[in-house]
Amino acid sequence: DDNITLDMERFELLCDGVIGLKLKNLVFTTQASPIGFAQHPHIAPKMVKAGFVSIFLGIENASTKNLNELNKPNTLTLIQKGVHALQKENIVIIGGIINGLAKDDPVSIRENYEFVKELGITSVMDQILTPYPKTPLRAQMLQEGRVENKRDFRWYDGYFSNVRTEHLTPEQLNFQRWKFNCSGV
Repeated sequence: DDNITLDMERFELLCDGVIGLKLKNLVFTTQASPIGFAQHPHIAPKMVKAGFVSIFLGIENASTKNLNELNKPNTLTLIQKGVHALQKENIVIIGGIINGLAKDDPVSIRENYEFVKELGITSVMDQILTPYPKTPLRAQMLQEGRVENKRDFRWYDGYFSNVRTEHLTPEQLNFQRWKFNCSGV
């Protein structure tokens, strides 16, 4: 389940079921949205009892400019609350962020890494938006003229830039990602 916290009541029932089995030495990890834990922080302790030790949280983007451009609500406060609920239970958090959005520039990319660092997340899985073949994203990015590498799919792994933003070439985007990730901001 790539977003097990989409239905937090179901997830809580799953945790309760695992706890009820009274099995020992279970270790789980999952991928989820931090917003579910902001709205249901009481589930984090149940996760620990069920054997969850780590979680990948899809933070995606913390730049207010990018959130506005994507018509996404500003959920940064909810993300903070969800992360803190998990940290309180000593669950290891891997924060996922995406760079390479149309409006990305050095400032917005830095905002992503600063936000994750301010949350106390030490493990970051940062990817660059990738126009995978036969996806609506690719069609849109081709139409916008943002895809620079259209044919060499060896580089389509989420970690090398194949696209440009309004402000950065693929090389500059790669550099900014490397610079802020390696510097610890």
